Amino acid sequence: MPQATFVNKFLGTVVISYVHDTDRHNYDYQVLLFTHDTPKAVVAYSPPDSESFYPTDVCFYVIGGVTVLLVADWLGDSVHVLHVTEERLSFVRHLAADCTELVKPGALSTDWTGRLWVGCRGGTVLCGSPLGPD
Repeated sequence: MPQATFVNKFLGTVVISYVHDTDRHNYDYQVLLFTHDTPKAVVAYSPPDSESFYPTDVCFYVIGGVTVLLVADWLGDSVHVLHVTEERLSFVRHLAADCTELVKPGALSTDWTGRLWVGCRGGTVLCGSPLGPD
């Protein structure tokens, strides 16, 4: 069952999903990208150190004029920036990696000006600039 879904009219639909690993008795989380013309996921993303990956929300965002996919990672206290193509979701970097207030991000959204809003544990809400970071 998906945890979060985000639709971009140009790039497709992104879904956070999980797979139960019966051998390890835990869940492996991944981010799936569906294009508009196929009902099957065309790409999946799990970071190499997926032991600590717990994606809670996703959204598309523009950084330096390029549309990227942001993934809130609750366990990693981070937001993954992913480059999106029809063939892959590739990790670029962590957004605001030096921000000590970015703790347990659970919600991502943009407003009409293009500002990024990140909701974190304990009610902290962080806001980015309208044009995004370079």
